[in-house]
Amino acid sequence: FLEHGTKRLGDAITRNCEQAQVLAGLVRDQSDLELLAPVALNIVCFRYGTSDSVNEEIVVQLQEQGLAAPSTTRINGKLAIRVNITNHRTRDSDLAFLINKVLGIGAAL
Repeated sequence: FLEHGTKRLGDAITRNCEQAQVLAGLVRDQSDLELLAPVALNIVCFRYGTSDSVNEEIVVQLQEQGLAAPSTTRINGKLAIRVNITNHRTRDSDLAFLINKVLGIGAAL
């Protein structure tokens, strides 16, 4: 806060919220993915296919391989991959990379 000021901090937060919308669009574009909740701020919850265990394993593999650090949550009884975008260095290409890895890991399982 003291280093960058409120304007730059606010701009970074706004950008992360915009990126969440980008990620939601990437999810919507894939027939194997399902958006599980409206995207109001910087959090996107989605899943691959219909298996909770596959989605859990996708998250484990993303983390263990050092590719991304999503978490999981449950929405209407379904296990979701939860992405919380809070890094000012996040690029839209990082979001596309994440979706490609989710799809790849999911297809391999």
